[in-house]
Amino acid sequence: MLFKFNLKRVLILLAGLSLLIAGLVGHLSESHGEDKSALYENYLADAFTGIADYSLLKVDPTNLGYIYAVEDNDDLLAGYVTITTGQGYGGLLTVVLNWSLDGEIQSISIPQNSDDKAWWDQLITGDFFDQYIGRKFDDALVLGADINAISGSTISCNGVALGVHAGRALVAEQLAKPYPIPEEKIKFGLSEALLIGGLCTVVLFRMLSVLARFRWVRYVTLFFGLGVLGIWLARPLSLTNFAVWIMGSPPHLNTNLFLYILVIGVVLLALIFGKNFYCYWLCPYSAVQEIAYKLGQVGLRPSAKWHKRLRNVRYFILWFALFFTILLGSVSITVFEPWGTLFSMKGSFDQWVLLGISVASGFFIYNAWCFYVCPVGAFMDIVLIVRRKGRDLWNTIGIPLIKRQVQVSRYDSDYCRVVNHLKNQVDIEGGVFGDVSIGNEEASLHESWVKNICHSTGIQAHLPLWNINREDILKMLIYYGFEVLMIVTDDSKLGKEWLGKKLDLDVLAELKNRFEKSEDGRVGYYHTLVVDGPIFQKRLNLEKVSAVFRRDEWGSNWYLDIEDYSLVSKYQ
Repeated sequence: MLFKFNLKRVLILLAGLSLLIAGLVGHLSESHGEDKSALYENYLADAFTGIADYSLLKVDPTNLGYIYAVEDNDDLLAGYVTITTGQGYGGLLTVVLNWSLDGEIQSISIPQNSDDKAWWDQLITGDFFDQYIGRKFDDALVLGADINAISGSTISCNGVALGVHAGRALVAEQLAKPYPIPEEKIKFGLSEALLIGGLCTVVLFRMLSVLARFRWVRYVTLFFGLGVLGIWLARPLSLTNFAVWIMGSPPHLNTNLFLYILVIGVVLLALIFGKNFYCYWLCPYSAVQEIAYKLGQVGLRPSAKWHKRLRNVRYFILWFALFFTILLGSVSITVFEPWGTLFSMKGSFDQWVLLGISVASGFFIYNAWCFYVCPVGAFMDIVLIVRRKGRDLWNTIGIPLIKRQVQVSRYDSDYCRVVNHLKNQVDIEGGVFGDVSIGNEEASLHESWVKNICHSTGIQAHLPLWNINREDILKMLIYYGFEVLMIVTDDSKLGKEWLGKKLDLDVLAELKNRFEKSEDGRVGYYHTLVVDGPIFQKRLNLEKVSAVFRRDEWGSNWYLDIEDYSLVSKYQ
């Protein structure tokens, strides 16, 4: 069989390979510079005026710390310089301290950092560093008590504090004098409690069918995220939060428990439940996009083809940011998302421009940033894809397909007989039904039928879509890339012209428009067929079809008669 070129698979392979090469090049570059002393010696002249000579006294590999003895022009010991690191928001930052002979801080500088410039500048304008001048190595220097942190830049402040603590430990050892080591406790406060509460609430709202049917529940958690993660804390989930883990420099646990809960919690919940509980549910910038669209009400919608193409832009942005982050060893490249500027009201000119464009686009296109640009959403989609790929599949999905015939006249008894027979062969604990409630009495009777049948056969009934808003279900199908065709349409309301139509945002908008104008609240009777989706390894190609009109017990309907088809692998 001839090899079939698959562009998507090739691009994924090239993206993964390029990231590996970037990591290798970055690692080799770092290996050539493993002796940091050559680099750090460049900082000595800036840290200590009038320096004549210096000598390296000790290297602390645990904290990546160096201490130098500095001599003046008379060859006399003039003081010490420590060069250490601390974990900032965007990764490791370098802290250079000039110490007097008796262990007093004379100057402090940060020659290297990967934090956002606008937020970092707040430390400078807020005179944060001046608080350390004149302090001795045996002072407590506890951030938040002895040293005031800058509001909105507390993670950067904490990174500096960690570097200072590592430096004074080297000085104390050199002077052979102990200093009071502040007890480091994991800081769990109101922000962490609210974050856990918010995540748990989203899980309950999405997993409990009795709540999931209400559209307003999403707005409750969405505006909770806007108020807490956005306006109050200004700490939404960011690509930087993932990048620091990829680069092997996660945040300091004791002082950044919030970020651990946010990053690990969102990813772990996605791996456990197979759902993204952050995007569109807790993300504060998603709430901003929703507000912008409600105010604009322009309602521009890219075609289904362009919608699918534009959604791939997110993956390119994600790859681009991670590639250069890994290659250059700096996560500062990932600090560009507009919510940092919006919620902190701090940013460079280009960041303000990006914020303006992203908010303005939200007036015209629903969730434009979230759908087409956001790298966090792309990262979470990859997490969900990896989870799905890790499961056993049925032919195309990996679950064994077992066919059994039942008679309509004795459907209930035959159904129970088949289920009981299968229970004797394999361990069946429950049945999953894709039924959707349409809110009438007939639908409630069907729900009762499902539960009664399962109860009589001793299995658990699961109806994950029951009572969920039907428009939201269709949007989810489109959003996740399922290709759905109409294969049966009634003759009175939809007709032959709707037969074979692909369900996309335009078709959904037309159905909604018909529903709103309909006197009886009906848009027409139709059935659908899924021919492709992200969970399938093969696509169903309809090679030959024809339209057939029938009058039967279901009424007067048009049917898409599938005369020939093929299953085509998407990964050949």
